Amino acid sequence: MANTKISALTSSTTPLAGTEVLPIVQSSATVKVAVSDLTAGRSVSMSAATISSGNLAFTSTAQRITGDMSNATVANRMAFQTSTVNGSTTVMLIPNGTGPNSQLLWRTSSTVDNDSFGQIVIVGGSDFRFSSGIAGTGIYLPMTFYTGGSKRFQIDTSGNSTVTSAAGLGYGTGAGGTVTQGTSRTTGVTLNKPTGAITMFSALGSAIAATFTVTNSLVAATDTIILNQQSGTNLYVLLVTAIAAGSFNITFYTTGGVATDAPVINFSLIKGVTA
Repeated sequence: MANTKISALTSSTTPLAGTEVLPIVQSSATVKVAVSDLTAGRSVSMSAATISSGNLAFTSTAQRITGDMSNATVANRMAFQTSTVNGSTTVMLIPNGTGPNSQLLWRTSSTVDNDSFGQIVIVGGSDFRFSSGIAGTGIYLPMTFYTGGSKRFQIDTSGNSTVTSAAGLGYGTGAGGTVTQGTSRTTGVTLNKPTGAITMFSALGSAIAATFTVTNSLVAATDTIILNQQSGTNLYVLLVTAIAAGSFNITFYTTGGVATDAPVINFSLIKGVTA
């Protein structure tokens, strides 16, 4: 056997079981080692690795995936990238078995015992949550949102929400709608939008109060409606005099002018609760 060429040996059965032995020279002596022990307990360096089947498993504790993630040249940093040319990269987190949670944690300390953290998590299959939390003696941090190179919105640790730059707060395009009142100024209108404009019936202005109903499926009795006069020849006082599930009443009268006009009323809905 000692004089048999490797090329003349019978091919092994693959995949290997790991118990097969190989001869190696160790401390000037020829000894045997199991295939499974070739890299056990020691670091392995390679330029690339392809895993064609099975999982990449970390079997100890406090293990890390490390790499250059802070290189001054951003393109040189370690990154996740799809192997599909021109494909999108999606990093997916899935639970194991019946566990319903998946989450990402961002820590402020490498020891993770007494620090602040940010968390994105699906909790119990019931809600998708953004969270600012702590471990041990860590300090709760506010949640802030940046765009355009500046901080735009913040939720502080007491729950106060503030716009932190010279920007508007409200509904965007697509949320609103318009409706025109027909027949008379007491004729009801329907607009199932959280914000919009109501064009009143064209008529003489009057200092005598009158009321019409706005039917809106988004409204609850606990909500608040904000009204403003957008346009019109006369000056109007506008009041919300009743709010119910699915509707609210607008009461109006003039404080200056009785000309014929068709004033436009802006409204916005703010959701409210009593508990």
